[in-house]
Amino acid sequence: MSRQKEVILGVLRAQRFHPTADEILLRARQRMPALALGTVYRNLKALCDEKKVRRIPMEDAPDRYDGFVEPHDHLVCTVCGKVYDVPPLQSKEALEAKLATRVDGYELKVYFTCPKCQAKN
Repeated sequence: MSRQKEVILGVLRAQRFHPTADEILLRARQRMPALALGTVYRNLKALCDEKKVRRIPMEDAPDRYDGFVEPHDHLVCTVCGKVYDVPPLQSKEALEAKLATRVDGYELKVYFTCPKCQAKN
């Protein structure tokens, strides 16, 4: 594992948050000041391909990344855009039973309004 990849993975696993590539770059530059955004994207792609990181595609916003790859789903606030982890809402086996076919995996994003945004309105 390259030093850059190690730093990027460390940023993602330091705490449970779902940063964009730009946010990863800002944090990673604290340890590697010369790190470039292109390097971050290349390493994120490699980490996703290696299944060490999950990419969370976002509609109308930059993709987010998740350093925790154990099974879980995501809640996305439609107001502030924050992404929250939640336990899997459906098991692979339950989906297979409902769909009557083999399921290789799934990713679920549930859109909602988070409590902070609800309180503002």
